[in-house]
Amino acid sequence: MFEYEKEIRAIVKIRKGFTNDLKIDYFVRDGYFIPCLEMEINKTAKYNVTIGPLLKSEFAKITVRSLFENNNLEKPCINNSKAPLRF
Repeated sequence: MFEYEKEIRAIVKIRKGFTNDLKIDYFVRDGYFIPCLEMEINKTAKYNVTIGPLLKSEFAKITVRSLFENNNLEKPCINNSKAPLRF
């Protein structure tokens, strides 16, 4: 969670037929239009979280678990990305 922004960044797969119900907003940051989708989270759904390539991936896993616990969400399945770490 980006505490100062009060947001969570996620990639969400949406099944065909559900896109008509979505309202995509936009905001401007540093001169760029950023798409934003506000949605409620189903607290009983099963979630898979893939953490991007990081040096401290275990810390990221702890943070994700904490985020889900603090919001009374079901424990997620957490995986590390298979993408290589780049500098």
